[in-house]
Amino acid sequence: MSNPGSWEITGADGELFRRELDGFLPHRIFDAHAHFYRCEDFHGVVPELAAAGPTTVGLAGFRDWSCRLAPGGEYSALAFPFPAAGLDFDGANPFVASEVRADRDSRAAMMVAPRMDAEFVRATVRREKFAGLKCYHVYAATQPTFEAEVASYLSAEHVRVAHEEQLAITLHLVRARALADPANQQAIRHSAERYPNARLILAHAGRGFNPQHTIEGIGALKGLRNVWFDSSAVCEGGAYEAIIETMGVERHVVDRHVERGQRRNRLPARRREPVQAVPPRSAADQGRLPVRGKHDAQRTDARPRAGEKDRRVAGHAPRAHARH
Repeated sequence: MSNPGSWEITGADGELFRRELDGFLPHRIFDAHAHFYRCEDFHGVVPELAAAGPTTVGLAGFRDWSCRLAPGGEYSALAFPFPAAGLDFDGANPFVASEVRADRDSRAAMMVAPRMDAEFVRATVRREKFAGLKCYHVYAATQPTFEAEVASYLSAEHVRVAHEEQLAITLHLVRARALADPANQQAIRHSAERYPNARLILAHAGRGFNPQHTIEGIGALKGLRNVWFDSSAVCEGGAYEAIIETMGVERHVVDRHVERGQRRNRLPARRREPVQAVPPRSAADQGRLPVRGKHDAQRTDARPRAGEKDRRVAGHAPRAHARH
């Protein structure tokens, strides 16, 4: 094994793939949580994982690394910039948008900060064809930002724009108890109910690195039909079981988290702080995954092409075009 933050793929990685995953993964895979970046867009300190890797990771780099790790697949993604306090939004957002244009099955999300004017966000979304927004706590005015409430880094005006433009929002919760925190629960429910056309994707199983937090908090979101959960970097099954049991299996989308995926060590359940997708349960839910785009006719219940494996690793897509 090499350094946990290394981008090197070893013989042990290949052996693990052949033994455990080759017979399980489908041919077409959609990663619902991928960070594309250029080191030149970080003003100040370059994030550790980006500094350890290539100076630029776009669609080609994402696919190259994915195919070396898990050969034989066709890879697409929901991509957004790598969040950092010194991020150059004017460089990073257009870069990610330009990268996904080369792939009809990929989508991009715009990194936003609460200081951004809502109409600027709307205009940028329309110009760059973004399918969603990505917010992050490092842009909150609250200090320390890890204790920030959602409203301090996800503007209500941005949620309104997402509702009006039918966008997804990838939301990484913070605060010590994550989804078990009443303030986080209230913020999610308020946004979901007030802006039903905005599709909230709670990153990392609602930040379920301690699965007990998701287990305790998931009931507060029961019944919300515009909330999904991605599986990025969470290695414990308890959070996923709670999501599936409470929200339904179609509310769980799968990803690897490019950059975090370079860490070989398992992310174990943390102390008190810090797959396959199947068809939806009802006709009303069929094809309703979180990110829509130009190919909404591709639905989760579509039949596979002749000879193609059809075990589905989930994607995103408001209303449709899940990966299969």
